[in-house]
Amino acid sequence: MKKLVLFCYLLTGFSLVKAQTDSANATKVIHICAPSRSSVIINPPVWIINDKQVIDKKILDLINPNDIEDVSILRGSEAKAYGERAKNGAIKITLKRNVKLLSLQQLFKRFSVKQTNRKLNVYVNNEKLTHPNEFYVGSKWVKKVTVMTTSTAEISEKNYIVLSK
Repeated sequence: MKKLVLFCYLLTGFSLVKAQTDSANATKVIHICAPSRSSVIINPPVWIINDKQVIDKKILDLINPNDIEDVSILRGSEAKAYGERAKNGAIKITLKRNVKLLSLQQLFKRFSVKQTNRKLNVYVNNEKLTHPNEFYVGSKWVKKVTVMTTSTAEISEKNYIVLSK
């Protein structure tokens, strides 16, 4: 089992960023823990992936840990470059050079999703994207885009799109 553990100082506490690959079943997981502070919960750190601000953190459910080149914690003046949202800091992930980020619309085009379906709500791991226009994903992280026409036990909508690894 290969493990990479990075400890980073964030705000007034420590954060743990852990990328783990379990070679026995090829499971790849990223765990990120931040200090428990109410101001951080109300105004969480901003996520920056390849210089793109990511509001919808569901991208972290899809990210491949092997595609990460570097993880940095930005505080103070470094974080201010990313605007008011970053007043409690920023977590900057730099991907390897061969990883291309796609917008949701580019992903839909790649998977030939009909134009009429592109305005449907999008789900990752049974969770609805809250900011689909600001959602980016690695070109190889999504293996399947499915337009659903029936509800499930987890999702009550009848028409929606599911992104799968």
